[in-house]
Amino acid sequence: LATPAAAQPQGWYASRLVSNIGTYMQDPEVAVGASGQAVAIWTDFDGSYDSIAAVYFDPVAGWGAPQYIETLQAGNAYAPHVALASDGTATAVWYQDDFSRASVWSNRYTPGFGWGQAELVEHNSTVGAYLGRVAVDARGNAVATWMQTDGSNTTVWAERAAPGQTWGAPHLLAQGVTLAVNPVVASNGAGEHVVAWSQRDAGA
Repeated sequence: LATPAAAQPQGWYASRLVSNIGTYMQDPEVAVGASGQAVAIWTDFDGSYDSIAAVYFDPVAGWGAPQYIETLQAGNAYAPHVALASDGTATAVWYQDDFSRASVWSNRYTPGFGWGQAELVEHNSTVGAYLGRVAVDARGNAVATWMQTDGSNTTVWAERAAPGQTWGAPHLLAQGVTLAVNPVVASNGAGEHVVAWSQRDAGA
């Protein structure tokens, strides 16, 4: 269910069902843009796997139709997260297990065009990547962060994508530690991004 609040002091509108395409849903997330756009995203069982579904809200047209934004059909997808740029462009990330390893994926929504094709954020085929998070600054630059493990060490990484561009080279953020987990990211209007995480120092 989704319930937008009015900008005026009338309070909450009536709730509306927006997640009606799968058998069950879980892990909902939502982001709201500067001009009143919104995106709700969740994990949705499509009959075969846990997939990622989303629905876009336009302040004039209202809620659109929910749809799956990943169609890999090669394992379950988990932990979606979404951010909105000031122009209404949405960037979503999640991680997906293909039965050999977990990877972080993303998809973008462009107003007037809809969702694109899902793409990998990180391309390391020898380790597992989990718990992707994303933030978008006022200029439309997106930064994704995630934790990555090789079975011995767990580290935090981040990657940037300019508007309309693919993801750049990944950067290792948590260096010199054996355990860094649960990264989060936020952006400001000046184009700066901050990533925070929990870590255990060597020898602790």
